[in-house]
Amino acid sequence: MSTAYETEMKVWVDDWAAVEAALRARATFRGQFVKEDRYFRSADPTLAPPRGPTFRIRTEGGTATVTFKEKSRERGVEFNVEREFVVDDVDAFVHLVGVLGYVDDIAKRKSGFGFDVGDLHVELVRVDGVGEFIEVESVSTDGERPGRDAAAARIRDLLSSLPVDLARVEERPYTQMLREGADPVSRPRP
Repeated sequence: MSTAYETEMKVWVDDWAAVEAALRARATFRGQFVKEDRYFRSADPTLAPPRGPTFRIRTEGGTATVTFKEKSRERGVEFNVEREFVVDDVDAFVHLVGVLGYVDDIAKRKSGFGFDVGDLHVELVRVDGVGEFIEVESVSTDGERPGRDAAAARIRDLLSSLPVDLARVEERPYTQMLREGADPVSRPRP
């Protein structure tokens, strides 16, 4: 199992073509992707999200990875301690977590393009049923406060140089937006 410390921001994208062009002009293109996630929660209604623990199985490029995140937020920036491991038999794993009292909660499909700008990972994404976003994250093995603050500053600097509106930072997780029925028409405006 691996552990990573993520510092991340996501912002609504109003002009996909302009953001993509800006990224292609200054970033290293990593490729196109499709990520399909299944989230699980406790069957105990007193532990329903957002109070109870959840985890996901992500299928991408033929690999299934289980991820659990401990999240916190501050001024539009999400800080995560992420633990993950690969499973080779998804059906067996789903059966096991069912026996342990977990049920399928929600599904999410995210597609788009990945880029790197220095040590920052950037994804221009379409989330089915939600809308279009740019996600910028820094991943490290150091979860200490100074490192997180420096990563957040680099992320804000990059986002401020792109054709996005920083007043449109989105703090809600995609799973919450899916539960709320968010879509490109109902997205919040400042």
